[in-house]
Amino acid sequence: MIRKMAAYFLLVLWIILISIIVAILVRVDTGLGPWDAMALTFSFLTGIKVGTVGMIFNFLCVFGQIALLGKKYKKINLLQIPISILLGNTINFFLYNVFSNLSFESYIIRIALTIIIIILLSFMIGGIVALGLPTFSLEGFCLAIYKKIGIPFSKIRQRVDFFCVGTIIAFTLIFRVKWTLREGTLMSMLLFGPLLGIFTPWLEKVYKRLGIIEVKGIKEKIDE
Repeated sequence: MIRKMAAYFLLVLWIILISIIVAILVRVDTGLGPWDAMALTFSFLTGIKVGTVGMIFNFLCVFGQIALLGKKYKKINLLQIPISILLGNTINFFLYNVFSNLSFESYIIRIALTIIIIILLSFMIGGIVALGLPTFSLEGFCLAIYKKIGIPFSKIRQRVDFFCVGTIIAFTLIFRVKWTLREGTLMSMLLFGPLLGIFTPWLEKVYKRLGIIEVKGIKEKIDE
């Protein structure tokens, strides 16, 4: 019981920290990762807050998992809904209230911050993955596709990024909204995956040492 409480406490803590970091990255204005960049593009198009757009996208991913897996869908993964709500509302609060006047004039500082933030996000998301609890709904949707048709998870996740990039380019050119794909997007695509692969197993060992989880390999978690 104590182990589960500690794991869920860490999950909530990581989500809040990730939300804050994403809000800062939006203000740094060097581009976001493809999924978040697509949410920001649709925010520009609709006038809906970016965290709210992200919630909508995440809800669609949950429904997609249910449609793909049917009776095999585990009810514990419905926790992705409150996770998405917490993530979206925290991003909105910090982006539009706490950091509403935050700006960075120096391009060098913005690039340095972008790299630091990508490293931090990789570490924090690795911290969530290592817990073995319900993950973000996008990753859950990719896992559902993997279980349904057998395409490797990494390839599915990469194709989602390509889809997001293509969607952003099309809507930006058609509706003339501000570009959300920039150098930070490229850095995220190059750095995030490898860093996640480094941080996740290391954090699994840390959690095990602290008695928070019983470690399973990533492959085992995917196949569950």
